[in-house]
Amino acid sequence: MGGARDGGPGPRGRRCRQKTTSMSRVPTWQRFSLASAWPLEQLYEGRAPPELRSQHLPLDPPAIMQLLLNLVLAPIVLIWLLPLLSDLMAATKVLFGARGRPEPVGRGESPQSLLILVPAHNESGQISDCVAAIGRMESTSADVRLIVIADNCSDDTATKARAEGAEVWERTNLDLRGKPHAIQWALDRCELDQIDCISIVDADAQVHPEFAKALVESGALRERAVQTYNALLNPDGGWAALLGELLGRSKYEGQYQLKARAGLNAPMTGNGMCMGTGLIRRCGWASDALTENWEMYARFTLARERID
Repeated sequence: MGGARDGGPGPRGRRCRQKTTSMSRVPTWQRFSLASAWPLEQLYEGRAPPELRSQHLPLDPPAIMQLLLNLVLAPIVLIWLLPLLSDLMAATKVLFGARGRPEPVGRGESPQSLLILVPAHNESGQISDCVAAIGRMESTSADVRLIVIADNCSDDTATKARAEGAEVWERTNLDLRGKPHAIQWALDRCELDQIDCISIVDADAQVHPEFAKALVESGALRERAVQTYNALLNPDGGWAALLGELLGRSKYEGQYQLKARAGLNAPMTGNGMCMGTGLIRRCGWASDALTENWEMYARFTLARERID
């Protein structure tokens, strides 16, 4: 009997030791689970088991670090999930019969003015093909102007662009580097009142011959934005190029078409994005953004501006 009372040997003693195992040996998450099964008023009134009443259930350092990490990562995960949520919203709207937005209004009697900006930093090996492709575009009723921005170049990018017939603006500013600042610099020097739409084309890209014609025929451009189709020049250039082509088609022929049918804005991808000067005046240009295309997509969408 004495052995059973003080935890000595014997079946009863072993049972007592099993029942009174210290809570400090139980992992933190299990202690919280046990405590959460008892209402607080029962804990305070003494109706809960003694081991729960005597424990303050403190968080150990690893648990605190895990909690802080979760608090930091949660907003990041939510941001990464926003495109998925947008796609689910589009699919839901289409499923329930959304008809999309009305077609853009006509371009009017006067021809539209289209300015193509090509920001280029040390693109000597690509700029000639880029400018030549723009020069081969089919004729259109629009007034098309091309400006190559030779931004902080230390090679012959400007010389090669001029050789292909492009108008070249040379910029040197070692404090404000990068594509967004170069575009802002050019916008500050343009007479936006005389321009309907500005298109940004990367120096390593080549536009389709019907690029300008398709833009103009899509309707008035001054008060909306358009994201054009980006495809690979060499989709048969190996498995990486093939994968890029498949991803591009899934976006432009699947995801973005679904958004259009649901009446939602299509994301802007940077290369080939076209912005009406009316939108630029109202929303500004993202000169300080790391990814100017996503910044402009967010600005236009929050301002309820249209992106096709």
